[in-house]
Amino acid sequence: LPTPTPTARPQITAFKAVPKSFRVKLRGAVVSSGKAGPQGTKLQLTLSTAAKVAFTIESKLVCKPTQKVAGRCKSGFRKVHAFSRSLPRGAISLPYSGRYKHAGKIKNLKPGPYRVTAVPSNIEGSGTPVRTAFTVLR
Repeated sequence: LPTPTPTARPQITAFKAVPKSFRVKLRGAVVSSGKAGPQGTKLQLTLSTAAKVAFTIESKLVCKPTQKVAGRCKSGFRKVHAFSRSLPRGAISLPYSGRYKHAGKIKNLKPGPYRVTAVPSNIEGSGTPVRTAFTVLR
């Protein structure tokens, strides 16, 4: 990595989910994989400078035949949840289990396609948002 200037906005130079398809990890740390597919994933990113990174998890809207209006369906994504972490400069691997809190209750992501957007920020401002996709298996 090139040496950043102290006043530079943070940038994410690499971002991916490994593995891209996984089952929700119901308990404990995200470290194991079984025959039905790995449990949990790791969000791997590289930061140009230390920053607070905001992550937003969104589910893909899937059109069912009963939802079509005049042969069309609303497509896109809807926000499921968001979280942020203060992270150091360099390569980071952040475990993600597929579980989150909503209204005080722990929820699991439902099977289907998702995307995660990461936006780094520091006192100089926000960096460019980056996205990657993953799929939750049954």
